[in-house]
Amino acid sequence: MYQLKGKALEVKRFGQIDLLTLFVQFSVSYEDRWNVSVSNISSTTVNVGWLPLNSSSLNSTEIYGYVAVCLHSVSGDILLLSVENASSSDTIVRNLKSYRRYKVKVVALLKDRKTGVITLKSSEETDIRTKEGGT
Repeated sequence: MYQLKGKALEVKRFGQIDLLTLFVQFSVSYEDRWNVSVSNISSTTVNVGWLPLNSSSLNSTEIYGYVAVCLHSVSGDILLLSVENASSSDTIVRNLKSYRRYKVKVVALLKDRKTGVITLKSSEETDIRTKEGGT
């Protein structure tokens, strides 16, 4: 059972478990000093990297996966995301629009080992602007 609210945008399979990626009106706690880095910004893609979330303070939860999120800077709508497994520390977000401003962050999906309930922690945001044209 997932205790997230919103619309399912994507279903990814991690091992034997289907992961529902939900992003409309859900509660995400913020993880202070968890930074995201961006590089190789083109007109349609951006490389997103992060350090693993500090799991020593997570008690009975394990890191289940990461989602890199690109939000439109003006509307705040979540436009694109990339789902990665727990051992990942970077990804490429594709299909961005050229010469647009985005806020980029990473959301960690944490699974309680006893109950199976998934909670979310968000990194700090960074602002980008994609390049003009087709590169």
